[in-house]
Amino acid sequence: MEVFSKVSKAKLPEMKVVSSRRVSENPEEEVIEFLCSWMQSKGFDLEKQRGFGYDIPVSDEDLSSGKRGYEYLITIDGEVECEEGIDVKTIAADNYALMRIAEPFAAPFERIGNGWRILVGEAIKLRSDEECCDLDGRYCLEEVIIEGEATYMDLYLPI
Repeated sequence: MEVFSKVSKAKLPEMKVVSSRRVSENPEEEVIEFLCSWMQSKGFDLEKQRGFGYDIPVSDEDLSSGKRGYEYLITIDGEVECEEGIDVKTIAADNYALMRIAEPFAAPFERIGNGWRILVGEAIKLRSDEECCDLDGRYCLEEVIIEGEATYMDLYLPI
């Protein structure tokens, strides 16, 4: 497989998720580790859950000090009592433009950033007249997939 797959259409079902956010120099690792540890402490089998993340805005002050923001979501079935820093959300079913990146962490800023640029450009071609690109209340998602020795990242852009 090349680094970037062809862009296709996908539909994700409605998902109930727990989420947490971090703003730091390494927010992805921090929030993923925190939320996965919390989920395991609540008895969830992470092998049966899906995890999604996305960048969140940060202040100019945070940006100038090298900080970035990231929110991570893990699907859940049933009810869970949350604690401070963890929320329960429902992600509505939606149609997405989907692209897979091979080995995204080999050069993460280059591969993931370029993947999003390619996906945005191609997503417009996939829209039907009934679909819109209004992102209000919709999520641009990243999902890491591990298959054997290979790591992939699926990018989902609402269309």
